[in-house]
Amino acid sequence: MLLIAGFFAGCNPEIIKIKSNIKNSQDGIVLVKMKSHKKIGERILDTLTLVSGDFDFYSEAIKPPVKLTFVVNDEEEFDVWLGNYGTFHIEGESGKLSNVQVQGSHLHDEFKRIHTQFYDTYLEPVQDKIDWLNSLNEKYKGGKPLKQDDSFKKVMFEKDVKKARKYRRLSIIKTMRRNPHSEVALALLNDEFDSLIPRHQKEMINLFKGKFGNTAMFWQLRP
Repeated sequence: MLLIAGFFAGCNPEIIKIKSNIKNSQDGIVLVKMKSHKKIGERILDTLTLVSGDFDFYSEAIKPPVKLTFVVNDEEEFDVWLGNYGTFHIEGESGKLSNVQVQGSHLHDEFKRIHTQFYDTYLEPVQDKIDWLNSLNEKYKGGKPLKQDDSFKKVMFEKDVKKARKYRRLSIIKTMRRNPHSEVALALLNDEFDSLIPRHQKEMINLFKGKFGNTAMFWQLRP
């Protein structure tokens, strides 16, 4: 409980306000969560009422930067990255919530931009191979033996995809090492954390704790 409470700042007058509109959504509820890489997994911050696509979130207890996860009617969820206190406006559409717009959040925009850049550089060139491998797994679901041609192709494609993901990961690590005071780098670390080997996880925690050790997002990335 003490570890969880570390990111709360009850005496801090600063607040986070979020006003949201989700087009074409059914009335219902929205859960607000803080997910972490710890064994406890997540913490539910609030349960909000969704009416005509609108819901509001308010908190005095979170010290940014933070990644908030919103779950709409137990059907869709999306993440919002906030680097500071203030008022933010979320605009989205049911069925496409992975592309929500967060007005007022520089961190959200920059994280999405750089995340896309890393994808375009390293993974987009092998996306056809990733799709083929996913299709193959569906085709042979249940442990059926692979055809010889599929087996050979699978080995080659897996090698190429593994290499692409490795280069992407190493490039992100280099970016984080160069920018230990950057909220965007911290967000990239949070997003990539589970793919890092333990040595790199420990290195990154030590690197970022000086600047961000008492923030919500640092609590979220701890293993």
